[in-house]
Amino acid sequence: MDRKQFIQNSLIIGGATILPANSSLAASVNESGIDKLVDENGNFIQQTLPYAENFLEPYMDAETMHLHYTFHHGGAVKGANNDLKKVKEALDSNNLETIDFWTKKLSFHFSSHILHCVAALATFLPCYLLTVIPAPYFKRIAKNKSIKAFVDGITAAVIGALVGAVVIIASRSITDIPSALIAIATILALIYLKKIQESYIILIAAVIGLILKTVL
Repeated sequence: MDRKQFIQNSLIIGGATILPANSSLAASVNESGIDKLVDENGNFIQQTLPYAENFLEPYMDAETMHLHYTFHHGGAVKGANNDLKKVKEALDSNNLETIDFWTKKLSFHFSSHILHCVAALATFLPCYLLTVIPAPYFKRIAKNKSIKAFVDGITAAVIGALVGAVVIIASRSITDIPSALIAIATILALIYLKKIQESYIILIAAVIGLILKTVL
């Protein structure tokens, strides 16, 4: 699916949500399976992504998309199915003590499943409507010298704010020699070890910090 098809499908889904349930458009969306939360057996399902995991780069990297889709949303779906299974088992065994427990867990996981489906549309559709469609006009506006100077000023201000925030956080976090060494090692690793993902470097630094905190 290319970006044009993605926008078209998003508009169709968004329009169907505000139409009566018996309308032909809403019926078409329902039949396509895009908005289905359960399968024919009553099990909760997670629809496959209509685009590749790196489709939203550079706005969202493939790793973040994979983690969110597979573990956040996917975990909610798996949890809901497991909770539903436990509720059925408790009903079959007439174990009323555990029904309330598993029902509460089911409500949590199922609501997370629904909210992920709604949030995906609410988050990405406005972004594409405000960036992809007017993209050709942005190129024309970018050539205007006044606007370019204005944007450069904003960029410089944002960079200054970010640097200031980093300095403040560093002054509060780096308070001894071990934390300073970890910070320096992490910066060097991020610069020179480009084959290792940033999340792994940060995780290793966190583990080292925990060990030093325990030993010292």
